[in-house]
Amino acid sequence: MDLIAWLADLASAYRIKPSRPTTSRYLRSLRKWRLEEADWEKLSDRAVLRISGFPRIAELHEIACELRREAEFRMNTERMQTMRREWERKSGGAEGKVSEFRSRNRDSAERIHDFADAACKK
Repeated sequence: MDLIAWLADLASAYRIKPSRPTTSRYLRSLRKWRLEEADWEKLSDRAVLRISGFPRIAELHEIACELRREAEFRMNTERMQTMRREWERKSGGAEGKVSEFRSRNRDSAERIHDFADAACKK
């Protein structure tokens, strides 16, 4: 990601031209962040929507952390769905097995009940 171009684009959205020291300070912080290409775009979009003045580093960092949490949530959700599909595939249709189990238990309970009735009648 070209952070200089990204920062210039963000500054132009606010119609400002940051000084060299400000640009340098921002770049030192931004270079430490690990975001995907699309997340950089989301970061600038959200900053423009939420913050009326040119955003401080702390404000950008807060949005970046939010984007990372969302990415982790998406990744965990996808992983859970994959695990669930795998479990369902391995169990071979768990619903059918549950129905079969219930049916067998019902039959056993009826036999026990019939046996108890017969014993009481004697």
